[in-house]
Amino acid sequence: MSHADDRTAVALADPLGLDRLQTIARINMDRARDSEERPFWKQIAAVAAIVMMLTPLASLVWSHGNRAQTLLMG
Repeated sequence: MSHADDRTAVALADPLGLDRLQTIARINMDRARDSEERPFWKQIAAVAAIVMMLTPLASLVWSHGNRAQTLLMG
């Protein structure tokens, strides 16, 4: 089975709104030939998914923190 290289994975991920790192990790996990390499890429994909979920929350907390600081200082 042929798999996309990393550059192609990014080109596919962007228009579909998928996370680049997670897409690359999943393709590399499928492409991995040995049992040691698969868990590595599976972990990278999982971390990318967690980061993707937490990024909007961190942004929200950061923006509220800046507003609170402005109110207190200003």
